[in-house]
Amino acid sequence: MSIRLLLESFLGLMKESGELDKLLPLLVTSMGHDIPFSAQKGVREYGIDVVSVGRDPEDGHRKIFYWLIKCGDIGRTEWNLTNQSIRQSIDDAGDTFLSTNVLPQHKKLRRKLVILTNGNFKTEIRQTLSQYLDAWNSRHQADSLMVNGSLLALWTEHYLLDENILPPEHRTLFRRVLANIANPELSVPVGRQLIKGILTPPEFSKLQTPKQKKRRLSAFRAVRTALTVIFQWSINEGGLETVRQLLEYAVLESWAQIHGDLEKLDKSILQEFAELQYQMLGAGQSYTTKISPYLVLNDALSLQAGDALVTNTLTFREIGQLGLHGVTWGFFATQTTGDFSTLATQWASICSALISKTLQTHSCSQSPAFDYQAVDIHCGLLCLMITEKRNEAAMWVTNIIGRLGFIVKDKKKYWPMAAKFEEVLETRNSSSEPNPEFLDVSSLIPILAMWCAVLNIDESYQVIRQRILPSMPDLSLNIWSSDLDFDGIVNEPTTLHESGFGQVLSGLPETAAQLLSILKEEVEGIPPLDKNSWYRNRVSMIPLLAALHWKLQIPKQMLVEHISAFQLTRSTG
Repeated sequence: MSIRLLLESFLGLMKESGELDKLLPLLVTSMGHDIPFSAQKGVREYGIDVVSVGRDPEDGHRKIFYWLIKCGDIGRTEWNLTNQSIRQSIDDAGDTFLSTNVLPQHKKLRRKLVILTNGNFKTEIRQTLSQYLDAWNSRHQADSLMVNGSLLALWTEHYLLDENILPPEHRTLFRRVLANIANPELSVPVGRQLIKGILTPPEFSKLQTPKQKKRRLSAFRAVRTALTVIFQWSINEGGLETVRQLLEYAVLESWAQIHGDLEKLDKSILQEFAELQYQMLGAGQSYTTKISPYLVLNDALSLQAGDALVTNTLTFREIGQLGLHGVTWGFFATQTTGDFSTLATQWASICSALISKTLQTHSCSQSPAFDYQAVDIHCGLLCLMITEKRNEAAMWVTNIIGRLGFIVKDKKKYWPMAAKFEEVLETRNSSSEPNPEFLDVSSLIPILAMWCAVLNIDESYQVIRQRILPSMPDLSLNIWSSDLDFDGIVNEPTTLHESGFGQVLSGLPETAAQLLSILKEEVEGIPPLDKNSWYRNRVSMIPLLAALHWKLQIPKQMLVEHISAFQLTRSTG
């Protein structure tokens, strides 16, 4: 299938609100237009959805464009038989909007009304609409254009996915992602290759020229467009895991590229990065809505997974994802105002409530099977804490430590192992003792111990010190600190795994507070927190996202910052 036909099919699936109206500003800015106005959601703006200023793709002249968006095929009903009819919108635009919503610098520009749909204009209405627009154009001294789904697909291909951004090899990758959208194991690696290929062409080493800056901006927009297509395709195919992972990777890949040039970058590129984050959160909203029925019913995830270890993996993955998104929404709630701040607060609460419910409905949430699930637990705890669910957080940590204290004697095959899924599955189904290599390191225990400090659960801390650690004398308590190159390698799991500084704790001090004091001490050679670009620029999702996405560790600098912040809140509250 050609890219154009694929785009036309994809665009035809879009709804007007929240989808088509989100794509249009992306498209017109890629056409080189400025957007002085776009309609607010829920507010009637006299028929017009977007106003843009730029070159007319038909004759090349600079004009002011008034975009009227409608969804689906346009026939007689859509033309003039409802309160939201096209004729009513055109009349409103001509009578009120065109004369009252023009900036002084644009008053001399020729005006053009664009009626855009992702469907078709039915034969029954074409002549009527054409005659009406001729009269309207004469009356208002303007031009007009009817854009159907085919022309919209042509523009999308030309301006957002052109041959430079999406050459033949990238188009092949794009089709492969869509063909395997329901199978993340096949589609995600290909999608990562596609995203990296779009964002890192060789010429990006010469970013000083305006042409190259424009090239980077086009690449960001192309990635967002491709991911929008993949997202819509995922909805149509009934699965969202592929697009969720690819959006995470796109955020990491783009951050690795721009983090060192933030002061030099155009605001438009920074805005594209912000939009990519919102796109990731938006996919998370859709995923959460879909998965939530399974989280609120007892052991419902097991109906999808079957095997107990698969259920365990799914449960902690959902908790980690909800935690990450909840914390990120919580951050945006404090950094923004108005409707978006309200929305962010609501979604932080939704994520927290689902975590709390999952802890009640899925008993396996109290028994991590893998050491990397320490990151899922930490993200879940952060989300609970920022939404003032301290009691739930304390109970969860207490239960996990209690379970670990129970299995540490003669059920070590259920210990959270530093091993692959297949290895843990084989170990659990075997009657022999686990491979000692699977039990020789833990990043989970130090994180749990640190949380004991802020949650004031010293009894659980003592279970670690007096029961767990004596029963596992060969267990190394591992803390990892990031290096100065951390921001630039969050997109490369192998390099990230091999970077930084490992620190092995020689046991635990008498109290959790003492442990936290020890970890707060700066170690020679380890960069302080403020040396990280993500910290200086307040993009706090990056370390958590990288750790979750690649199943690696959270930098000690960030862990200590989190715990210290909540400890300070407790001591001052």
